[in-house]
Amino acid sequence: LVMITRAQEKEEGIERVEVNVSELVSETCKAYLPVATQSDKTMEFKIPDNIVMTANDVQIRQLTTLLLDNAVKYCDANGLITAALSKKGKGIQLVVSNSFKDGKKC
Repeated sequence: LVMITRAQEKEEGIERVEVNVSELVSETCKAYLPVATQSDKTMEFKIPDNIVMTANDVQIRQLTTLLLDNAVKYCDANGLITAALSKKGKGIQLVVSNSFKDGKKC
């Protein structure tokens, strides 16, 4: 979240182009698959093709990496990590979730 806030504060220096967010998120998820498997966790992806937006591809990858890293790190043993991408009105929504039984106590 800090990264997003900083990016918004410094928008003038950020190059934005049309980005296939589906591809970026899919590639990042596939890169995390071995990490999850090594930790005895399962990953599930719900990423439709060809969701595009004007954005900075590096920031999209950083955000996806951060969310997946935390999901793997804080997931229960033999748990499930899910990444879902969808269009929401004029925007795009990326949801990364995991099974974390101790989180119910928070």
